[in-house]
Amino acid sequence: MRGLELDSKLNLSLVDKTDRQPRDREVIVRVVSSGICGTDNHIIKGESRVTLPVVLGHEFGGFVQDVGKSVRSLKRGDLVVVDPNIPCHSCAYCREGKFNLCSNLTAIGVDIDGGMSDVCIVPETQAYPVASSFDPTELPFVEPLSCVLHGLDRAAVRSGERVLVIGAGTIGLMFVMLLKEVAAELCIDEPNPVRSGKAATLGGRIKGADRSEYFDVVVECSGTVTGFADAIARVKRGGRVLVFGVAPRKAAASVWPNEIYARELTILGSYVNPSTFSRAVEIVSNKKISLSSFDVKAYKLNEFNDAFEASRSGRYSKVMFSLEERGLD
Repeated sequence: MRGLELDSKLNLSLVDKTDRQPRDREVIVRVVSSGICGTDNHIIKGESRVTLPVVLGHEFGGFVQDVGKSVRSLKRGDLVVVDPNIPCHSCAYCREGKFNLCSNLTAIGVDIDGGMSDVCIVPETQAYPVASSFDPTELPFVEPLSCVLHGLDRAAVRSGERVLVIGAGTIGLMFVMLLKEVAAELCIDEPNPVRSGKAATLGGRIKGADRSEYFDVVVECSGTVTGFADAIARVKRGGRVLVFGVAPRKAAASVWPNEIYARELTILGSYVNPSTFSRAVEIVSNKKISLSSFDVKAYKLNEFNDAFEASRSGRYSKVMFSLEERGLD
């Protein structure tokens, strides 16, 4: 196999790795498409958790190439999308059903080799079959959408509430698509004119420097200290702030406890995708959001330097690696 491996010195390169056969409950996925996430950019800069060396890629899918002898739910040739988050099912958090908070959580593309490769070996439980008619270029959208769904569950936005989304990258745009049917008014704060323009076409009202408006719910998707501070400043009394963007691990912000107390604010975190992956598959499969609205830029694996630069530039709604799309015989 060939994959984009991040080594112990945070150097990213395309490497050849020894193939192996799937174990009893594993499947080999021949990757069709694999997305670049903001988390990947944090990882290669040493700003996010990772087990090195590792082949990156946690937003991906493809065709089942081979299965272990105990696999029953999948067969060779099935088109699948992969949930990268693997809980242990035995720690205290898992026993409470809080699988995303698992003490031993393992992530494909973070702790074990992921989907920025021609093939990837994953547990059977993590591969979700989809119809052969599923657009292969939409496979990398399922995982981030499943995380957004968990965020929406956490924020519990009610019909008629006013909502502000800070940041209009891939995640912010997904929030816009899902919230526009619920919020009485949906506003966007995004300094990048390309991204803000896209958010406006999807139904958000651009809200920039004016800080005179306050919102029932503020969704922070930028992953920045400034975005976090703005979210707290712009939520109304009794409102809710959803901290969704992935900030660098060592980034710190000042918070005034009395302000949270006196304004009765609720600050919510949202981490990955417990029990939301199947819902994301259904939404994409049934075209409940228009992924064709995203400006997608696809690269080959050997163009990874250009691909990561494009991802960081903010010129596109989504950057991904595109591999072979033809099904298995």
